[in-house]
Amino acid sequence: MKSFQEMLVDLEELRGMPLSSISGQATPFQIEEIDRENDRILLNVNGTSKSRPLEELRKIWEVMCSLPAAHVDSVLGGSGSSRSQPETILANLPYVEWLTVVGKKNIAYVGEDTHEKGTLRKMDDDKAAEYQALMSLPHPRNPLLPPLDEREEPVPTRDALLELDNKTFIFTCLEIMSTHRLFNGYTLPILESREQCALLFRHNNIHGILFKRPQGMSDEEYRAAMQDDTGHPRYYADTYSIAEDEYYVSSQWRPDREDARGAFLDWLFELLLAIRFETGITSIFERNRIVFGAPGTGKSHTLKEDCQTLLNGTTGTFERVTFHPEYTYSQFVGSYKPVTNAQGEIRYDFVPGPFMRVLVAALKSGRTEAPQPHLLLIEEINRAKVAAVFGEVFQLLDRSDEGSSEYEIHATEDIKKYLISELGKSPDSIKIPDNMFIWATMNSADQGVYPMDTAFKRRWNFEYIGIDDNDDEVGGVVELGTAPNSRDIDWNVLRKAINDTLAVTYNINEDKLMGPYFLSKQVFAYGEDGRMLNPEKFKATFKSKVIMYLYEDAAKSVKHRLFEGCDSSKYSSVCAAFDARGIEIFGASFVDKYNSMIEG
Repeated sequence: MKSFQEMLVDLEELRGMPLSSISGQATPFQIEEIDRENDRILLNVNGTSKSRPLEELRKIWEVMCSLPAAHVDSVLGGSGSSRSQPETILANLPYVEWLTVVGKKNIAYVGEDTHEKGTLRKMDDDKAAEYQALMSLPHPRNPLLPPLDEREEPVPTRDALLELDNKTFIFTCLEIMSTHRLFNGYTLPILESREQCALLFRHNNIHGILFKRPQGMSDEEYRAAMQDDTGHPRYYADTYSIAEDEYYVSSQWRPDREDARGAFLDWLFELLLAIRFETGITSIFERNRIVFGAPGTGKSHTLKEDCQTLLNGTTGTFERVTFHPEYTYSQFVGSYKPVTNAQGEIRYDFVPGPFMRVLVAALKSGRTEAPQPHLLLIEEINRAKVAAVFGEVFQLLDRSDEGSSEYEIHATEDIKKYLISELGKSPDSIKIPDNMFIWATMNSADQGVYPMDTAFKRRWNFEYIGIDDNDDEVGGVVELGTAPNSRDIDWNVLRKAINDTLAVTYNINEDKLMGPYFLSKQVFAYGEDGRMLNPEKFKATFKSKVIMYLYEDAAKSVKHRLFEGCDSSKYSSVCAAFDARGIEIFGASFVDKYNSMIEG
């Protein structure tokens, strides 16, 4: 199959030719120049010079070389007349034909010249039917690729590689990377990094094992660069073409540094490891959990403790994210965003979200002999539109008995490239591995939450935390009110008396009641004598959180009856009454209930 670099050379031969679109509706245009230095292709459209990034052609070419055909709008993530220009450029190559797949025009790399350059050819019906059938397969592959059952030559053993001389070792490793398609422009930055190579080769005087010949470098400049200060050759003259660039392999690699070779082979063999979704890891915890309950029941605290249990004694990781009404798929999974490199230049890269970061961590761990658990914690999962946030990832939430996704989804080109950059390779389809856990909290009492449909809910294990669960350490005695209405009050008993009044007297749903940690431990902290350490803090927080919650939310429809022991016309008047009368703001019958609960 032709490389992208070889295809660009062929494009040079189309310069000046009128290139017509597949649709026949767009005005023909000409290629003026392929500007490799600036990574652009210059076009003459109706007498006006325009340029487009070569990256567009590269994306389409990669898909054409891996799949039977490419739909340009899908590859470039959009539609419109401007998308027809890169499609037209490639369709006019003599080894590219066009066909219709599911009602949409596609272009296919057929591997041999079937028409004159600068012309179009529609694929004949029989061949088109074959390509359409290939595209409908679960894992479509370009028919020019070798069959999957034709295994490549086995990778030489570590010992065999270490016995090779330097030059042969380098080129053998490069051939292994090429055979297993480990280049793609993503592993090269590692090889070009001075810091990385200093680590790998223990040699600070080389740029990397690959020396890139800069675009536009003259032969004289190149020969000068090939020599060191003494006039001796610095690099082998053998070239390795990757993408649009030429690379030259360094010969300044000291043969006595076998530890450097070992480090390089560690890295290379890790890239060759298979991506496993079933690692065999076991756990007492469910993979997909949603912990729900009333406000303050300790949902986050429960997941925090379970997280510590899950990861105890492991090297696993976790990441926490909080959903909100404006949270999106691009934030959760990832999207292309502008980033700045070390030189201050802005470019667009795929920036992963928490889901993709944890997924990659789990996949990396799954390639080792000792897979570790990796956890994604989602707080307030129902405060966002979960169907929109999860997108196609929703399909992956169905777990098999082994813990991995029961079904798979096709990896987008963006995700494939990100996985290649992190793992050295990418599967055509992805799953959630069995060592990735997704846990979440949910509070249906919050205002502004979004409903979850049944299909989403059934993919989770729901765990309810009762209103009085986890209240062993909740309490603290504090004096409320001023004389003659002052008295000692136990916070946990007061909370239960309020909940009982709301539920029994006013039929308020349980998800509106107050859990033991509706107020934090720091607020009701108490000493050995049981008395609160900071009573003024408790009083202030009780007014701003408990009274406000009851007045504006949980008991809003019955607030005048709930606060029958004081003027309840305004929130401020209830707070003022609380300072003076304490729990008597709730009325005499409530005080009687509190007293009976204390005595009982």
